[in-house]
Amino acid sequence: MAEGIAGNPADWVICIREALFLDDMKLSLECDVEGNTLLEGTEEIRHEGARYIFESDGLGFLAKVRIIKTIEHPERFYSIFNKGVSDQVEVLQVRTDGELFDSTIAEFQQLESMLAFSVDIKKVHWESPSYSLIPESDEEQERIQFFGARLQRGKRTPEKLTRGELQAIVTARERLKYLTVIQAFWREGRNAFDDQQYISAFSRFYHILEDRYAPGASDKNVVRHKFQASTELIGFIEGIIKANTATAPPHHNQVLDMLARRQKQFDVRGLIHLITETRGEVYHFVDNSRRAYANPFRNGQYAGLALLMLVLTRMIIHQRTVDAKGFHSQ
Repeated sequence: MAEGIAGNPADWVICIREALFLDDMKLSLECDVEGNTLLEGTEEIRHEGARYIFESDGLGFLAKVRIIKTIEHPERFYSIFNKGVSDQVEVLQVRTDGELFDSTIAEFQQLESMLAFSVDIKKVHWESPSYSLIPESDEEQERIQFFGARLQRGKRTPEKLTRGELQAIVTARERLKYLTVIQAFWREGRNAFDDQQYISAFSRFYHILEDRYAPGASDKNVVRHKFQASTELIGFIEGIIKANTATAPPHHNQVLDMLARRQKQFDVRGLIHLITETRGEVYHFVDNSRRAYANPFRNGQYAGLALLMLVLTRMIIHQRTVDAKGFHSQ
């Protein structure tokens, strides 16, 4: 399977186009391209039975990449949905050929790396593709009920800022200036998390733990010992364990799987071990290693741990503002 596709279905907004039941047709996956590369019109390359289509936008910049492949196992595709008032879809379950889908996503990843090395490409958004089914005959067209969908991330609910909070922030600014860099790491970590850059998010959040509980330490075992010796950190982790056990957050199974691979439990010592081990995974890389080092295509596998670190470091910074006296962040 292609690495990097992650997520709880509840985290995704499914944008419906039309609708499906099929027999023999083609699968089309299309990804937006972010970059600064000019392309005249549309170019199509055919290779090993697949079609690779590169499209420009109205300004002449490469904007989309599309791959079209023949479906060899149409029985793996189906959809179930109900229509409510005004023909609005209320419930929708869509299944595709996971092997075909993931192998095509892997091709997008390969194209992204090679294009970025050759021209000015920042990102091919393979993590949020549009997919559609292309009928090969009029008969197949008549049988289609569901045509395609697009996966895209929903946005967080806006937070409301009050006059009282602004007053507290302004008056505490000088007293809390020693947290400016730490809060900047947290801000960058949250931004990376929102952009689905979970490895980068983890790294930003890890700096906050390191500064608080193991300043100046670089050896993994020394850092782990210092983390385990902190009653404050232990208390925060215990709180997270209790909350996550009561109500599992998105991607929680990823954390449990990462612990299981290391033969660790979902407890304080297990999570501290996982955090310190993951630090080595994301800061170092050896290709073709038995060890699962982080890489851009495994990014999605770190969503659960990044979320845990986001919550943990927010608790740490909150406590530091309380310790400074006179400022209690909400």
